[in-house]
Amino acid sequence: KHMKKFWTGWLVLLALLIAPGTAQAAETVNVTLPTFTVTLNGVQVDSSKSQYPFLVYKEITYVPMTYDDAQLLGLSTYWSAEQGLSVNKKSVFDPEKARSIYAGYPSEQVNSPSQQAALAQFAIQVSGEAIDNTQEQYPLLIFRDVTYFPLTWRFAHDSFGWDYTFDQTNGLVTTPKATAPQPVISTSGKLPEEVRVTGNVVNIRSQATTESSVVVQVQSGDVLTVLSADGDW
Repeated sequence: KHMKKFWTGWLVLLALLIAPGTAQAAETVNVTLPTFTVTLNGVQVDSSKSQYPFLVYKEITYVPMTYDDAQLLGLSTYWSAEQGLSVNKKSVFDPEKARSIYAGYPSEQVNSPSQQAALAQFAIQVSGEAIDNTQEQYPLLIFRDVTYFPLTWRFAHDSFGWDYTFDQTNGLVTTPKATAPQPVISTSGKLPEEVRVTGNVVNIRSQATTESSVVVQVQSGDVLTVLSADGDW
């Protein structure tokens, strides 16, 4: 039954510090440490001795994703009290470089096999799609004041394009793919100007930074009007 769940979708947690009072006020659920190996981008972490261990909820793996873990998987996160949490795939990602700088969160304290987590109660967006956490079969959780993000098939495969396998010998292995920079919009420099999107899916953000929230996504072939420019944005 456990393996079947993995093929239909598994949950990855993206860690993001929030106010401790938020997690304490939310509904709590029982979670456990995984009894199998979890490998993210070639890196194994000992959940028994980790500040943010992998967890299992409803027979689905939750991967502890702090800032370091998000970087390891080629994801960017943005959180604010007004807009909540936004999770997006990085447009440029080097898996080998991400592995080389990964530090993780090891701890000398041994974690109990059984733990409790709380349901996240703020706005959530994944690749520009609003997520209603109250309706999710595998909702985002809060554990040790960190956001644990549920990554089902539609997120792991459709949104992020990861490869992953599960078997009794190797456990869960998740491999993000490298992405190289590519031109998405080109202009002549004379503004305003009508341009055509060349990237497959392009995020339109609220500010000229990859950390800002995604307002909308556009597709290859869409025509836009560029009103102003800010550096490469």
